[in-house]
Amino acid sequence: MRLYADVGNALIKAKEEAADPYQALEAVLPWETFVSSVQEASTLARPVDFDYLDLLDDHYSHIRKYAPELLETFTFHAAPSSQSVAEALTLVRDLGRKKVPENAPIDFVKPRWEPHVVTDDGIDRHYYELCALSELRNGLRSGDIWVEGSHQYRQFEEYLLPTKDWQELRMTGTPPVAVPLDAAMYLAERKVLLHVQLTRVGQLLKDNALPDVRIDKNKVRITPLDAEIPEGVEELACKAYAKVRRIKITQLLIEIDQLIHFSRHFTHLHSGDPAKDREALLASLLAEATNLGLTKMADATPGMTRTRLSWVSDWYVRDECFTKALAEIVNYHHRLPFSANWGDGTTSSSDGQRFPVGGPRSNTAQINAKYGPEPGLVFYTHISDQLDPYRTKVITGTPHEAPHMIDGLLYHETDLDIHEHYADTGGYTDQVFSTCHLLGFRFAPRLRDLGDRKLYLTASLRLGTVTASLMLRKLASYPRQNGLAWALREVGRIEKTLFTLEWFQSVELRRRVQVGLNKGEARNALARAIFFYRQGRVQDRSHAQQQQRAQGLNLVVAAIILWNTLELARAIEELQSEGVVMTAEQLRHLSPMDWEHIGLTGDYTWDFALKNTRG
Repeated sequence: MRLYADVGNALIKAKEEAADPYQALEAVLPWETFVSSVQEASTLARPVDFDYLDLLDDHYSHIRKYAPELLETFTFHAAPSSQSVAEALTLVRDLGRKKVPENAPIDFVKPRWEPHVVTDDGIDRHYYELCALSELRNGLRSGDIWVEGSHQYRQFEEYLLPTKDWQELRMTGTPPVAVPLDAAMYLAERKVLLHVQLTRVGQLLKDNALPDVRIDKNKVRITPLDAEIPEGVEELACKAYAKVRRIKITQLLIEIDQLIHFSRHFTHLHSGDPAKDREALLASLLAEATNLGLTKMADATPGMTRTRLSWVSDWYVRDECFTKALAEIVNYHHRLPFSANWGDGTTSSSDGQRFPVGGPRSNTAQINAKYGPEPGLVFYTHISDQLDPYRTKVITGTPHEAPHMIDGLLYHETDLDIHEHYADTGGYTDQVFSTCHLLGFRFAPRLRDLGDRKLYLTASLRLGTVTASLMLRKLASYPRQNGLAWALREVGRIEKTLFTLEWFQSVELRRRVQVGLNKGEARNALARAIFFYRQGRVQDRSHAQQQQRAQGLNLVVAAIILWNTLELARAIEELQSEGVVMTAEQLRHLSPMDWEHIGLTGDYTWDFALKNTRG
């Protein structure tokens, strides 16, 4: 390529200077060398109509090492749309080394595969089998094909409530669905609302009366919001934090545990008794939060051994314990009068925080071009308007975050009653809009690139029969003709259109979303400071270990926020008694996420006899 670039530049220069092109070419390289390079290029270059499936046959022998055993071991069933794939798999399983008969089912063969499967000499055995296995993969992903006895790849209907249970819910009048059960009624209501909103926005746009919205080169442009920080907030924060005690992270955790006893939720796997060795338990939790791990934490804790930490971690630390302990902290913080300065606990946001992965890679670690060539994973966290990080989950570094967003809204165990939820541009799809609406959540994502955009099952999720993320991933991989996926997408487009029209009209909505997302970013900064060891690289290979790491980090973040809130409430009360004047708006911008006064590193000593000095 470099050689031909030199040749091209020489010919361009010869053209511009009216010089002999052949002399210009030979000034770069001899004619004979040029001729041989053209021949070599012709040999190396693939034809314009090259198909990568041409190369697949070279790998057939590798696939044959396991395909027969795969088909013998598992029993596959298929929906009517994939019945021909199931028949083809049965045929391949029973063929042995025979040729594929002329009457073999080929309805599943897509045009992309057809030239390779159906040839002039009949059905190609290799490509027929490869195509059937490829469609098996697609069917398993979407749910059109399921495996008898499997939990992950079971029939789609098995994920949903049994018909009998659904009918009982309808008869009692308590189905957990936030829209009319009659589709015609829903569509009639939305049609009227769409007409009203479209008419209003159209007139406002015509009158150039939409706030901070304009038409520029036939595209809608929205002026970015300015930061609204009241005057005097920084001065108030400095005065308040000057009265906040300096404290080691170990003592902070002890004080929070003495206050609300969150450690009681870490119970023995068999007996259900709370952990008696609180020092080892809290040290294990902090080992997860700081990314130190048990060995380094034992080295940094006087009198501690790795064996002691490992025993407590193995028997007392698991996902459901973290969930209950986190709910204890969040609920206490939610009830504090001072927390009302930041919100009422009815709105929240969610965002992913990426951490690089070091050491042996796990399946969770993926390369995302957005973050460069280094593999990583994402801690996806939900945070309330009162700054409570009420749920976290480890997801791979490449998927869409939207399905996991609904998991967090549904499956936390706190007292928070979330009505409105914010997410960034990458956090929504049409189906997420519809699912949130059907579940009764107002979904309010930050909308970008509006100039390029067009306007246009729930009970099972609410009752936990199937997780929202699993259901939405399956629906997203369904073929276009799937009725449920199509219906959810169309409902989502209606709801997204209505939301977009409100987005145009309401500066307050845009600002509310921005503030909610900013709270998540502040939480991520605190989490990054805590998760300091190995420069924040996650070494754990299994998803369970990674999830435990994320849970430990989120629990300590929540404990710090609670401790800071208690200290700030005391500090503000002292300042007011000293005659310092402050406004409600200033208090709303006072953050409980500072950590400069907290000793996060050094030796970790646990003094349970030290008296709480809070005033």
